[in-house]
Amino acid sequence: MLIQFTAAMINNYVKHKVILSPVKKKYQIMQLADIIVISLLKPSYPLDKIRQGIDQVTATGLSQASLRQFYYGINESTSSSR
Repeated sequence: MLIQFTAAMINNYVKHKVILSPVKKKYQIMQLADIIVISLLKPSYPLDKIRQGIDQVTATGLSQASLRQFYYGINESTSSSR
């Protein structure tokens, strides 16, 4: 699955407070992870529900472990599809 991002999409996410604003026009790793998760889930869920889910994961302190697991899962799926 190829995920495409546009500047307009990301600007809308920031404008509607779905993701945090970049610091000095640079996004941090967790903001990029949020953008990827939002892009994957957006066809199935409304943005406010996606944001709530992201907030639940980060509030429990599982964000780094979840990000790592997500990263490995994406790597496995892309390497097996080649």
